[in-house]
Amino acid sequence: MVAPTEQDSRRRLKRIDGQGLKQAIAGATAWLERQAAAINALNVFPVPDGDTGTNMTLTMRATVAAVAASPEHHLGKMAAAMAHGALLGARGNSGVILSQIIRGFAKAVEQEAELDGAGLARALAGASKTAYAGIAQPVEGTMLTVIRRAAEVAGAAAAAGRDLEQVLVAATEEARRAVAETPTQLTVLRQAGVVDAGGQGLYVLLDGMLRTLRGQLPAEAAPSEPVAVSAFSGEQTYGYCTQYLIQGNKLDPAAVQRELAALGDSLLVVGDDTLVRVHLHTFDPGAALQVGTRLGILRNVSVENMQLQHEVWREERQRVVPTSGVSVVAVAAGEGFQELFRTLGVAEIVPGGQTMNPSAEELVAAIERAPTSEVILLPNNTNILLAAQQAQKLTSRTVEIVPTRSLAEGVAAVLALRYDANFATTVEAMRAAAAAVTTGEITVAVRDATFDGFTIRQGQAMGLLDGQVVAVGDSVEEVFWLLLPKLRVEQASLLTLYPGEGVELAEAQALAERVRERYPNLQVEVVPGGQPLYPYILGCE
Repeated sequence: MVAPTEQDSRRRLKRIDGQGLKQAIAGATAWLERQAAAINALNVFPVPDGDTGTNMTLTMRATVAAVAASPEHHLGKMAAAMAHGALLGARGNSGVILSQIIRGFAKAVEQEAELDGAGLARALAGASKTAYAGIAQPVEGTMLTVIRRAAEVAGAAAAAGRDLEQVLVAATEEARRAVAETPTQLTVLRQAGVVDAGGQGLYVLLDGMLRTLRGQLPAEAAPSEPVAVSAFSGEQTYGYCTQYLIQGNKLDPAAVQRELAALGDSLLVVGDDTLVRVHLHTFDPGAALQVGTRLGILRNVSVENMQLQHEVWREERQRVVPTSGVSVVAVAAGEGFQELFRTLGVAEIVPGGQTMNPSAEELVAAIERAPTSEVILLPNNTNILLAAQQAQKLTSRTVEIVPTRSLAEGVAAVLALRYDANFATTVEAMRAAAAAVTTGEITVAVRDATFDGFTIRQGQAMGLLDGQVVAVGDSVEEVFWLLLPKLRVEQASLLTLYPGEGVELAEAQALAERVRERYPNLQVEVVPGGQPLYPYILGCE
């Protein structure tokens, strides 16, 4: 007699329902996340809108999160919910294309209660068609080629009567071959000696789905890590990576695409009649935003200066990668801060901060995961310092704590890190850099209180200077302007604004421009922090 678990396993390889799809996509996302660093290493462009592996992983995380609690068994309904999550969570060029692959997949199976081999072939064909349709100028040798070839082979396998597992095997193997051939289609890949990063990410996702259906996902991934060499040289000028969602009625993605085509390149316009996502590289982001505001309500607006990204990229390319020596572990809250620390070379990031202090055990685990025996720990919060000191005693690694009191101090400390210096010198340099930063924070009172000489009402905004309340007002912006003189910005050279969760980037950039007008000798930068509870963190140097 066959055990029920074995029966379920055999059935899963022939057809799956909505819950089976959810499990397969969750497994594929985990597989992608394990290999994200290797995929990032394939990027050959100096301004890749963030790293491909990271952007695809974040897009898939949003896809998984959208259905995490769903009890839905109908495959089509589950796929539709995933597609909506992917559209809302898409990051960068690769993430937007990936969201369209998911959308096309979902559209093709919207009436299906379960997915078999023939259904998978139809879904992949729909994925390819939708992905190509969403791009103004499709380029072969990219993830578009990979999904198209995978779909073609899947169709042939289904026509031959293959089951779900066999069709997915055929599609995955063809995706691998297509990725390997991308350098023959794109000169920039051939010159860099790498395959297409987006195509590799797509292959990893298909491979992860197959492994999940077979119950074969290993504990650790062992991805290849080819070295990416830039195919660009000399000075170039870059515009702004402009992304936003348009929410409205009777929207026409094709018409939006035609209108935006003249404003720049790398244009992607995807969505439906109620929600459209736009991705565009342009020298006139204002004009691109006006197109959206005329058609509906803008959400998730992001305008990034790619020239600055390129300069950071070029500086980082000149750094020594720490295969030995010292590594950094940092505590951080907010996707923006976490991504910033990753970009700056932090080896391990422990989620946490105000109201969610990590335990000593979590810090020890992160220290033990670090790739070197000498580790620098950044608590980035005074409430985490004691746990950091406890963790220092519990690990066999050599650990030094740079007692950063805020995320702004943590960023300054990491920027002072030099892998070519000895451990003690590096620690002292990071401590000095952190000490040179004055931190301002703005938050909102959750109850009435009297604190630091202020009578504060629930709902009022509070301005903190290095942890002490120094300003209270009825709005965040009012407190922002009260806080600036306390930071002594008139004597400073640099002010960095880190907008938090719920603050639109455009709003923060407009505020920064007004600061520049008031303090013309002050360099003002805006870096998305995404931190909870604090609409703004300010770092003044």
